[in-house]
Amino acid sequence: TMWSLVVEQSTSEAFATLISIKRYFVLAIILVGLITILTSFYLINRSIIKPLAQLNYFAKEITAGNLELQTPVRSDDEIGKLGQLLNEMAGTISQSLKYERDGRKSLEDMIDNYTDMVRQSKNQALMVAASAEKSEEIAGSGVEVIRAATDSMLAIKDKTLSIAENAGGLSKQVKKIG
Repeated sequence: TMWSLVVEQSTSEAFATLISIKRYFVLAIILVGLITILTSFYLINRSIIKPLAQLNYFAKEITAGNLELQTPVRSDDEIGKLGQLLNEMAGTISQSLKYERDGRKSLEDMIDNYTDMVRQSKNQALMVAASAEKSEEIAGSGVEVIRAATDSMLAIKDKTLSIAENAGGLSKQVKKIG
């Protein structure tokens, strides 16, 4: 004998458990999706946005002249390579500025030395000019002395000639008398 039992139940009652399980399953999928999205945002923030914000801060510091600052490099990806290149760039700029400062200091020292040399040359030129003026004065005085001596000698010569003429005239007169 085969017996069968027929139970009559409404569709909503029959599938109520299945619908409830379906709701929980959809809620679980939504919850897992939200957790996945939040975790992705956290990882993106930690691995991309935060390092980029640090590199942005570092670039602003370099622009402000803080070339001794180094950005930490925590990865080997493109962001890490960018950080490493920024560190190298800051070092290169710092070294270039040091060379420029050293060169400027050396140039200032050279200018100071040349300025001192020009001052010394000027002072020596003024001393030579003063010596030349003094020599000219002395030479002028010497010429006057020589001229005065020459004039005196010419006067002596004239007087000597006059005396010689007078003596010659006397000598002729003595010869006539005697």
